[in-house]
Amino acid sequence: EKKTIQAEASRKSEQLKTALLDAVTHDLRTPLTSIKAAASTIRVGQVSKEDRDDLLQVIEEETDRLSGFIQSMVDLARVEAGSFPFAVSDVSAGEIIEDALTRAESLLSGHEVVVQAPDSLPPLRANPRLLSQVVFTLLENAAKYAPAGTRVEVSAAPNGAGIRFAVTDQGPGIPPDLQRQVFEKFVRGEGPHAGLGLGLTIARGIVEAHAGRIWIDSGFNGSGASIQFDIPTARSRL
Repeated sequence: EKKTIQAEASRKSEQLKTALLDAVTHDLRTPLTSIKAAASTIRVGQVSKEDRDDLLQVIEEETDRLSGFIQSMVDLARVEAGSFPFAVSDVSAGEIIEDALTRAESLLSGHEVVVQAPDSLPPLRANPRLLSQVVFTLLENAAKYAPAGTRVEVSAAPNGAGIRFAVTDQGPGIPPDLQRQVFEKFVRGEGPHAGLGLGLTIARGIVEAHAGRIWIDSGFNGSGASIQFDIPTARSRL
């Protein structure tokens, strides 16, 4: 039995190594290829100022993508070590959502964005940057998988001793048997926009570090996806 357990652990370890190699290869090579192509065109070609500005924008965007990749790996290491050090302060749900929406503005430009977060909600005792990162991750996923022109709703509402956040879309949804798996590392969505497969893993780590929980439900009228998480209010932590 011990050998069976060890063999299973070894198999899972190899699977993770393969998944990591695939993810790193894809998520490093793709932006590097774009950066090299843009830089080469600027260096050897006679391009107009408009084209040059477009190429420089590509370089900036892909550099940001690489930076985000590195930060994701750092955050994952912290989550797995169970040490996510952060400072907390009183912050409103509205501020968290507003910051996330500002960061996701370009991603959501082709969608109808609806915000529901009353000003009367009690404050949270949390790290604003980290919770904003969770909401941003959920918005990013909605923008990737929900068709252009469809509705993306981000909301916050009282729920017992906490606040319930939700990002709901009109995309293809997530089958019930996969709804827990998507929070595991390197589980990637289908399609050309699939990312590294760490966003929801890190989001879960951040939420749990705030004594909260995160899960997936159905979206509007049973279609699409609604990713929700609960965070205790400042008062409930006293």
